Amino acid sequence: MIPHSHAEESQLARTPEFQAARAIELAASELETLRLQALDLAETLSTHIRSLKARSRDMRDRPFRTEDCSNERR
Repeated sequence: MIPHSHAEESQLARTPEFQAARAIELAASELETLRLQALDLAETLSTHIRSLKARSRDMRDRPFRTEDCSNERR
């Protein structure tokens, strides 16, 4: 049914079918937003993991220091 007037459109908007369709559209939109946020978070986590791995490699490649590091803090 295609509404031809504002009254028909208003009446159609009150039907359970229309309200259900609108709820589905809103839920789909919210799911898409969450999907995009999850992708962004995954990218951020991946970047942090790569950074931590690189930092770990740097620490492994450093020569071992035998002197007491606590003296450096004083």
